[in-house]
Amino acid sequence: MPLSPGYFYNFEFMADIKKIISEIDTYLAKTGLTHITPVEANKLLEKAGLLKDYSDSRPGLPLRDLLRDGKIPHAFQKSGKGSKWAIPHSNNANNISYDYRNAKSEKKSRLKAGKGKRTFTITEIESIRQLIKDKQLASPIKQKGIRQKIRNLGFYHSQFDARKFSYTLHGFEALIRSGQIKIGDDKILKLNT
Repeated sequence: MPLSPGYFYNFEFMADIKKIISEIDTYLAKTGLTHITPVEANKLLEKAGLLKDYSDSRPGLPLRDLLRDGKIPHAFQKSGKGSKWAIPHSNNANNISYDYRNAKSEKKSRLKAGKGKRTFTITEIESIRQLIKDKQLASPIKQKGIRQKIRNLGFYHSQFDARKFSYTLHGFEALIRSGQIKIGDDKILKLNT
């Protein structure tokens, strides 16, 4: 059976992948690091003459392309799809990586476990209402700080179904009407704490 011309390219490329993994493993073993980022690894691989970083505007892009294609199977995205990549030592991959779908369900469990609260004083409700109004009018950069102020009051929008209750004043009012957020009296709550 004759071999296709692409067969030799694929075989040569696979040999390079093994060299790339070996170079990264050697570096991690030497430095004692648990993992390396694509940008750091691509610099290392370019010095070793294994993978040229052809992208000036997006350092590490050639290696990320290999990661997306699954060429380095033990590499993973830290917080799931769309997040930053980590490349651990190929022998330690199972100890570090995890399925991002499990990470999402773990996050939901942590939130339900009580990071925020569901009963607020009238004063807190008014403060949250005003902050949500401010957030809706603010630039994306300022919204981040406003969301933190809201979380400091104990309201975590991520605890609620975002499809039903948008992170707007209308969504917040709907949470109150549905009974998922309760309003307690300032005096009563002070006695209970």
